Amino acid sequence: MSNPPPACQSAASAPSTPPRVLVVDDVQENREILAYYLGKLGFDVITTQDGFMAVEGLSGGAARRRGLDRPPSFDLVLMDISMPRLDGFQAVATLRAQGIRTPIVAVTASTVEGCRDRCLAAGYDDFIAKPVEPELLRSVCTALLASSGGNTAAA
Repeated sequence: MSNPPPACQSAASAPSTPPRVLVVDDVQENREILAYYLGKLGFDVITTQDGFMAVEGLSGGAARRRGLDRPPSFDLVLMDISMPRLDGFQAVATLRAQGIRTPIVAVTASTVEGCRDRCLAAGYDDFIAKPVEPELLRSVCTALLASSGGNTAAA
């Protein structure tokens, strides 16, 4: 008999909060689809529509303007690579330059050969092609959370 998935384990063995995931995509439907899948996996999902807003949220700029001591923390980020204002490559470069080491997954519909390698070289931790396969999404999120020491309760 196999072990039950973490979401089915007893409340005594589960952490008090689900993993927090930031989904960054300029297309609302894509944000909603990812939020749906991640929600079914038990994640606490926050969404935003471009790289600029992701950098502001992760680096604390938005929190400081609201008078908060620190930015909200995220266990994982799923980010499109092609967005207005600040694309995913620029956002990842900015975040990494600021010392932010939260795992970031490129989520893209790009079919250009070498796109995965370009994403990994740019600072993304993994790559998922759209349309997103729910099982691959679960697998990638689980692996990254486990390797980063993040909250894996829902994965």
